Amino acid sequence: MNIAILIIMFILTITAVIYQLYDKIYLPGLIQKIKKLMEEKKFQEARILINKLLQKKSEDVQLKWFKSQTEIEQGQYILAIVTLNDILKADVFNREINPATIHQQLADIYDKTGRHKEAMTEYYSIIQYEPDNFQANVNVAKNLLKSGKTGNAQNYLKRAHKIDGSKVEPPFLLGQIMQKTGEYRQAIAYYFTALKNDPSCEDAMYGLGECYIKLDDHSNAYDFFLKVRSLHGGMQRNAEVYIGLCLFKLGKYSEAAEYLETGLKGISEKLPLWNEGMAKLADSYIFCRDIGKVREIYQKILANHPSNSEIRHKETILTNFFNNKELIDFYNLDGDKFQQTVKKIFERLDFIIDSMGINSENSISLKISRIRKSSQRVTEFIFLDRTPRLVTVTVLEEEFEKMKASRAQIAFFITLFDFEDGCHQYVASKPLELINGAEFYKILKGYDPF
Repeated sequence: MNIAILIIMFILTITAVIYQLYDKIYLPGLIQKIKKLMEEKKFQEARILINKLLQKKSEDVQLKWFKSQTEIEQGQYILAIVTLNDILKADVFNREINPATIHQQLADIYDKTGRHKEAMTEYYSIIQYEPDNFQANVNVAKNLLKSGKTGNAQNYLKRAHKIDGSKVEPPFLLGQIMQKTGEYRQAIAYYFTALKNDPSCEDAMYGLGECYIKLDDHSNAYDFFLKVRSLHGGMQRNAEVYIGLCLFKLGKYSEAAEYLETGLKGISEKLPLWNEGMAKLADSYIFCRDIGKVREIYQKILANHPSNSEIRHKETILTNFFNNKELIDFYNLDGDKFQQTVKKIFERLDFIIDSMGINSENSISLKISRIRKSSQRVTEFIFLDRTPRLVTVTVLEEEFEKMKASRAQIAFFITLFDFEDGCHQYVASKPLELINGAEFYKILKGYDPF
């Protein structure tokens, strides 16, 4: 009996020694082999070895961790989720494998598979274990932004920025939030911080350009879009369109047209920026006096966006003008010839020009007079405008105030184009007459409506 007990004890001792040798010598060697296979991206071989070892050591945390990593690499996300949750349930961790690490892996899987709600839960768990986990705070913020919760997102981004102020992502995302909510100056401050952390951050430069445009600071906007363009990145064409828009606002119409032409070739006709850029390209050619190009651009816009009422409206305004050579020739006169021709028109109609003011290259105001048959001298105020537009009531109100200041007895507003419907109602009880492009054509031919 004693011999049997001794034999059993001997067997148990030998077994224990074998297990100790397995754990201390054989298993570490296999673990190193698994690591090497994974480094060499031989995930299937690694997985076969891991599964064999798990048959003997089913609760080994490190083996389960390796198993989850091979499942992730092979795209077997559901199996990986199960394995990672098994590790969490076992509640046995080491220095390398801790709850925060497991939750991060789960969050990555959920994000990758579009399960953002579950990912959010995992990120919150990470922060619970590691409140100063920079990436977890950023990822929570990103997920909150996806669900439109910008206020909460800001809190996490500010916390992340406090944890590590050298990173570009928190200030950049805060800048985007401020930009979307219309707080452009705050957005600019955040974008500058992002650029300080990463001077090559193309997105921050682009955001700065957009914000400066919103603040009507087209000079600064121009500078930042030029920087974006110089990087030759994915936003180069968009930047060229914005450079063109800035140059237009700065009165450099020829340069604006060049940039707009180049940039618009590289962006989709479906984008709002394409519509905006094409409209400004047409306006640029208007100021460059290339009416043929204007018509061509309007037709291209309407071919892609037939419901664009603003462009269709502009095309309607210009239709008579496009088909009238005399009006086009008058429109195309340069500054000096424009003034001389206007002067000749009224002198030919026997007017005395008391004064003539050059308001812009497209508009002239005159104070003129002539002796009526009753020997009475009548003073008239003429505002001649060749800006391609439908004249609004607001424009008439401004000019009528000038007319009253001139003490003229009657005023005429002349446009090469036409007036809004409300304009005729506005002048009904005022000493102000309206002359559109069709009537002005008659004046060019010698007709006297004055």
